[in-house]
Amino acid sequence: MSGIFPGGGPEFEHGTNKDHDSFGGHHARQRAFAERGAVVEVVFSLALAAFVSGIVGAFVSSVVASIKSQGHKAQQRATEERTELESMKAGIRALLWCELERIHSVAMSKGGLTVDQRRHLESVYSAYHGLGGNGTGTRLFQDSMEMQVID
Repeated sequence: MSGIFPGGGPEFEHGTNKDHDSFGGHHARQRAFAERGAVVEVVFSLALAAFVSGIVGAFVSSVVASIKSQGHKAQQRATEERTELESMKAGIRALLWCELERIHSVAMSKGGLTVDQRRHLESVYSAYHGLGGNGTGTRLFQDSMEMQVID
């Protein structure tokens, strides 16, 4: 065995050879390198998990913000539509009141209404009342209906 390792001989077997210490040190370095590799792998895995978690969190936050924004916009549109509808109802109610007043004026000047005029009056009042109209419009309707039917 003395020809295989430089300085070989019987002391190699007892662990006194200088090359044997280097050889043992080489294994220690390999183990240390392997342990460092395992640590690096764990650190890399944790960093990757944190990165992916951050990306997913940002995405979810973005989706939630978008949904909230859309909900707010939808609520705002609904409010605007309700306001617009109420305005249209008020406008139509005012126009129907004007028609009630016109029919009442005709009834007063002629002393009554024809059957067709009475039907028209009932139709106008029904729409007016259905839109929440009452008060003076109701009084105009009642006064006109109390007049006689004329031909």
